[in-house]
Amino acid sequence: MPKDWKVSYSIRETHQGANIPDVDKFNPDRWLTTDDATPQCPTKYEFIPFGSGSRSCVGKEFAKLTLRVFIVELVRTCSWKVIKPETEIDYF
Repeated sequence: MPKDWKVSYSIRETHQGANIPDVDKFNPDRWLTTDDATPQCPTKYEFIPFGSGSRSCVGKEFAKLTLRVFIVELVRTCSWKVIKPETEIDYF
């Protein structure tokens, strides 16, 4: 590597790597495990929104807690209605 070159790491590029199926489609389930308990994503390092290791985000747990509180309040205080009643709903 020549002197004075800058090297940077892009988490966005990691998240859109070639090993991730349908990278341009919104599919949060891709990070879940399949029936045989293997991730749909080949390695645990292909989705790292908070970084990893000793340099991971110090606000990671606070961000997760904030989102949990937000979801609880959203469900508890908002009224909900089905816009398209013909849509099939999967209950789990």
